[in-house]
Amino acid sequence: MPDNRTIVWDFPTRVFHWALVAFVALAWISAEADGVFFWLHVVFGEIVIALVVFRLIWGFIGGRYARFADFVRGPGAVKAHLASLLTRTPQQHIGHNPAAGWMILVLLLVAFFTSFTGLFLIEPPYIGPYAHYGNLNDDLHEGLAEILPALVGLHVLAVLLMSLLMGENLTRAMWTGKKSTVAEAPPSDGGQALSGGGQALSGGGIAPEGSRGRAVLAVVIAVFAALWPFL
Repeated sequence: MPDNRTIVWDFPTRVFHWALVAFVALAWISAEADGVFFWLHVVFGEIVIALVVFRLIWGFIGGRYARFADFVRGPGAVKAHLASLLTRTPQQHIGHNPAAGWMILVLLLVAFFTSFTGLFLIEPPYIGPYAHYGNLNDDLHEGLAEILPALVGLHVLAVLLMSLLMGENLTRAMWTGKKSTVAEAPPSDGGQALSGGGQALSGGGIAPEGSRGRAVLAVVIAVFAALWPFL
């Protein structure tokens, strides 16, 4: 039986996604650790910063469906998508749907600021590199750290719901990069909504892999940005 799926998520996007899942989990697990394991918590937090910076850059220079311009839509598009869910005939999108687009932005910002606020803390023997600007109250860092798992849980539930409604394993799609796709039917708001009965696209043309050169550049900038406070 022929595989009518095609590459949508480029390789850097997939690596980022699963790396962020792993290091957010590791940072959360090690949050109350002591000794060398506390320093691992600091390292995990810095890696999260690097990953978010990479994704922000990749959102402008990455593959078509990794770009914010493809999936960050206005309130009208979000409302139309949510309304379609109530009818159990969700709008189909090649990339992220409008609601998911905003969830991604919120997750990125909360993940970033959870780690970034840690740079201002003093937890002897750890002294954050920005602590001299003013030691932040631990409650801000810890509060964001409590919000983040809730957002992740909401994101997971949304993925499971959309997988059920659309009849496609979206978790697997983010692992393999492949999704079933249908022909575009440009909506009135200029978004990427698709008609439910469109013709399947060929696998070669809709989402070429992002440039290796651009990916390397994004990684270098992201690593430098994460290490900068300690240099």
